[in-house]
Amino acid sequence: MPLTKRPPLQLRRWTSVLPACLLLIAWIPYPSGTYVHAAEQSFTAAHVDSGRRSQVLPPTLDIGVAGIAVDEEKKGRYVGEFAYFEPSLIGRAPEGVEELKDGEKKNMESNPGVTKHFVLGRSELRRRASIIREDDFTDESAHPDNTTSGTDAARDKRQSGTTVYISINTCRQPIPDVPIMIDPPPQLRMYISTSTDNQQPGPNKDSSLATDPIDLQGGAATFSLQTDSDVYIGVFAPNLTKGWTGSYGYEVAASTERFYHSYNGTDPFLYMIDTDSESALFITHNITTKEDDTEAIEKWLRVSDIPFSMYMFPKASWGATGFERSFCGIKESFEANSSSTVKVDRAMTDRYGGVLPKAQFHVQGLQKNETYVGFLVMDGNVSTDGLDLSNNLTVGRGGKVWKQFTWKTKADDSCQVIFNLPFCSTIAYAVPSSPQFRGNSTALALLYDSQAQSYYQNFTRSLAQIPCDTTATAQYSLARTCTDCAGDYKEWMCSVLMPRCEDWTATDPWLMPRNVNARFPNGDPAPGPSLFPNASDVRKGDEWEEDDKEDGEREYPKDARRAAYAKSRNPLIDEAIKPGPYKELLPCEDLCYDIVRSCPAQLGFACPVGPAQKVQYGSRDRDGGRQLRCNFPGAVVDLNTVRGEGSRRWGGRDVWVLVGWVVGIAVVGSW
Repeated sequence: MPLTKRPPLQLRRWTSVLPACLLLIAWIPYPSGTYVHAAEQSFTAAHVDSGRRSQVLPPTLDIGVAGIAVDEEKKGRYVGEFAYFEPSLIGRAPEGVEELKDGEKKNMESNPGVTKHFVLGRSELRRRASIIREDDFTDESAHPDNTTSGTDAARDKRQSGTTVYISINTCRQPIPDVPIMIDPPPQLRMYISTSTDNQQPGPNKDSSLATDPIDLQGGAATFSLQTDSDVYIGVFAPNLTKGWTGSYGYEVAASTERFYHSYNGTDPFLYMIDTDSESALFITHNITTKEDDTEAIEKWLRVSDIPFSMYMFPKASWGATGFERSFCGIKESFEANSSSTVKVDRAMTDRYGGVLPKAQFHVQGLQKNETYVGFLVMDGNVSTDGLDLSNNLTVGRGGKVWKQFTWKTKADDSCQVIFNLPFCSTIAYAVPSSPQFRGNSTALALLYDSQAQSYYQNFTRSLAQIPCDTTATAQYSLARTCTDCAGDYKEWMCSVLMPRCEDWTATDPWLMPRNVNARFPNGDPAPGPSLFPNASDVRKGDEWEEDDKEDGEREYPKDARRAAYAKSRNPLIDEAIKPGPYKELLPCEDLCYDIVRSCPAQLGFACPVGPAQKVQYGSRDRDGGRQLRCNFPGAVVDLNTVRGEGSRRWGGRDVWVLVGWVVGIAVVGSW
């Protein structure tokens, strides 16, 4: 069969082009935005309507987003916002704007005078909103009789928007290039906008802001808002003034759950136990709040990776000025400026009053007579899964910083901190020491502890002669038992055998001078001959006897002064340890009263009275308890505040009434 002849090539092209041209001519008169609209409408899980388009989705998909597209009329362009696709595939951040992910930090370097921009997209907020909706449905199903209020609550959440928590920490900053710089370095400034009119907020674009520009304080700032829009953030690094050089490094984060970085400026969340010339001992506040929850307590005590850390700097030359509220700033400054000799040992403990867990820090390698600035921080990247965080300790991944604090090391080597003793487990403070035990606190603690344990064994033999396990009518007391007696005796004995040591140069009037005829550890002459008119009499003179004897001052008989000043309370101290001159914070008198109250009268315990009491025991502060005027087990210091197990037991009116009729039977404390 003959082949059919095809039309020429030119004719075939015109038959395709001509209809396309006609269609184009018909389209031109219509505006470009006529057929594209974005609006929130009601929809079902299988059908979403946007303008004139409809999209049929599989019925098994649960669409939790209203609206598919956004019409930016002022920009004249269409930016996709789809719930089921990454923004990087459909709607990208504007050029020069860094995209933030929910709950993830963005590290940034910036030169002075430069503004860096960030955005948390609506898609990140929608993911959070979908989680909230699921929680709402769960709540409603759990309370079928309260579906109306549950539905209303869910609607309120959707209408109010998602809460966005924005935080920033400065990690590195310019440094001075002059020998002396008094002013702190300039701080970063943060701008926040939720308006599409201002997608790059900063010093030159400060209109339509969600709040006034925020200047960082101490290297940190936080801000929260509720929105369903994109959140635009600008961070401005200021121009440097004369005397500064370098650039800035910082972390910025936005989260829909909590602040990524946090700061507590109300208190340090830390107590100081005591210091010596080269170390200091600290504990945190109670981490949990329920004493009867033994499982939660044991979990904390078994923690291997402790989330708390402590950083410190010499106050005269510390490198964290401008970072006081920044976790990364404090950490990096410590690592860059800390001496290699400084060491911090961390542990969990339930000592120092009560049974609740605490974090303990033993700081070593410090300089004598030096003032330090310290910070407690909590690392949000350390897992706390399964741990009780009831004491407001839930933090973001960027960590938490508590209020800074200061302390000063002792000037002399006559005192040394001991703790974690096997027998006298409540003892934790500085005791009389000497250079032979410098750097070996374990040997010093063992020397004291072994003596106390030996003395206690002798006491238990005497207590064993008392019929403790007998009928109620035959017991020596209906209020106290032999167990109470043994416990109170142990606390008293440990406290008097291990006196709390203070520097010889300390000036508090309630301190007792000791060992005044000994030379100082550095070889300086003994202070006795120069301080006292008659060295052989070892007395301070008669000026105290002429005073009005206000609270804290004492009138000592000459004989009592001679014995008290010339030697230590415990003979072992002068014979085996041989410290230089020091001052003692006397044991609290209620330690003695507790023994008299708790122990059988057959043991003959009573407390000294009059001048003899003044050289052996001290009294608690009766002006609100803000000064540590005497020593007791569990005593700790925080900004001149005293705390410890004894504070909830001792010093009450009932103790004083009991003491009124038992003193004078025997003398406890003839040390």
